Amino acid sequence: MVVLAMLSRRAARRRTAAPERRRTAALGALGAHCAGFLAIIVGAFVGAGPAASQGSAPFTGEELGIQGPNGCDPGERRLRLAHGAPANGHPIGEAAAHLALIANRELDGRVCVEVFADGAIGDNDTLLQDLRAGRAEMAAPHVSAFTRFSRAFEVFDLPHLFEHPQSAEWFQNSGPGQRLLREMNGTGFKALSFWNAGMRHVAATRPILAPGDGKGLRVRILKDKVLPAMVKASGGVPVAAPEKRLIAMLKAGEIDALGSSWAMIYKREYYKYLKELTDSGHNIVAYLLVISDAAWSDLPLRDRLDLKRLVVRETAQANADSRRIAAESRAKLLRAGVSIRKPTAAQRAAWRAISQKAWMRFGPEIGQDYVDAAIAAKR
Repeated sequence: MVVLAMLSRRAARRRTAAPERRRTAALGALGAHCAGFLAIIVGAFVGAGPAASQGSAPFTGEELGIQGPNGCDPGERRLRLAHGAPANGHPIGEAAAHLALIANRELDGRVCVEVFADGAIGDNDTLLQDLRAGRAEMAAPHVSAFTRFSRAFEVFDLPHLFEHPQSAEWFQNSGPGQRLLREMNGTGFKALSFWNAGMRHVAATRPILAPGDGKGLRVRILKDKVLPAMVKASGGVPVAAPEKRLIAMLKAGEIDALGSSWAMIYKREYYKYLKELTDSGHNIVAYLLVISDAAWSDLPLRDRLDLKRLVVRETAQANADSRRIAAESRAKLLRAGVSIRKPTAAQRAAWRAISQKAWMRFGPEIGQDYVDAAIAAKR
């Protein structure tokens, strides 16, 4: 696992002028094999930090060569941002990194954001518990983690509802999409923004292009009611697989198919176990950036407004970057010799016909207004 503090996906190529203090500390894109090493840039000097071991504590200020405990200056409010995605080469990892950079630069002396990537604090299944326990103040779990509070978040699990990432973004920025954020009010968490990791595609042990191709396959599912129903409708067998056990289950041959983004299929090397990939783009992989109510209320009004402003700015950049990262990850999979098939127009129409039945079935449970708004999203 990797612990990242004051990092940026752009620092290596931009090297903008910055204060001499630790706001210039950044992690360059070190590549998939170097994700465990921290490159710290302070002023004009570059030094390499030690690799973070699994379950290790955050780098201290002394280790980073900066003032204050835990890498924060005295008097600053520390916000630990945790997520389970890879630190680099993944939209969420890079979005978190850049949010930390701009927050540490523009809120210098007031707020200190540290990123704990790749499950260093907790995975998608435990991040909200970690926030409640005070092990972090901010987190970016997959939206499936929030269906326990409101089934409205299952709108993102409905297949073929969003044709491309931009239609999902249009919905998220619409009135109903912003109202969906407020579904978290009163839960102990404040929802700040949706962050997307690209469209979801199929990885399986055999090609899945048309309904019925997955008959008998054991398909990994998340914590929702939509996906199990869709798996069963196509003849598959739904299998619950927590993130922390997924690779072990793949190695043991306990899972025959799953849906994920190109970035995650490549970074987690799912393609080495499930070698038949389908460019299905059947739904969006959405995450939700949240902050605990306790941490939010502890911030002065000025800091809340400024942090929210930076989140809005980073969200626009993150979604644009997610499309780039998806294209790059797909190209890397092809260079690795993986075959990627694409359904024909007729096959997509057949899938869409099945999906529309799910829209009608689950619409009243999820919230018909949310489903209708998603259907109306620009295509």
